Amino acid sequence: MKTGRTTRPTSRHRFRRLCRFAVLLLAAAAALVGQAGVASAHATLESSIPADGATVDDAPSEVRLVFSAAPLSVLSVTVTAPDGSIMSTGDPVQDGAEVFQALGPFTATGDYGLHYSVISEDSHAVGASLRFTFTGTPAAVPATSAGNEPEEGSDDGRGVGGVVLGAGIVLAVLVFGVLRLRRRD
Repeated sequence: MKTGRTTRPTSRHRFRRLCRFAVLLLAAAAALVGQAGVASAHATLESSIPADGATVDDAPSEVRLVFSAAPLSVLSVTVTAPDGSIMSTGDPVQDGAEVFQALGPFTATGDYGLHYSVISEDSHAVGASLRFTFTGTPAAVPATSAGNEPEEGSDDGRGVGGVVLGAGIVLAVLVFGVLRLRRRD
């Protein structure tokens, strides 16, 4: 039978509660400090040639990206012409914190897009899109010989197959990152 009387916590109970609160507070502070260290490990783009928003008169033979830290892996560097065609030729080349991508001939003046995607030291995907304008003299459009054109309906590497492959890679990197973050929690 209850008497209606409430018991007050003893000083020992108050001390234990205070200790638990202090431990939780310290754990929260440590988690916040730890997250700041993880966020600072992302490789960031420090500069590019051509620079974002630049206007160039001479057609570059390559683009150069300089990161704050050497990426673990370069997923893609793509340069697109004003008509949407792909200017990048071959695979990107990494030299420490620098990444180079060879380009084909500039056949039109106008705005060009540059998109990159890399895996930074902390295994996070980092990417962005830049733009530059080419105002120089375009190169002559190379004539195609009858035997070099892809068959109708075939995938020349720039069609749906390339888009699906690229989307699959990006999705795999995102899933890997989410799973990795969940394991840390």
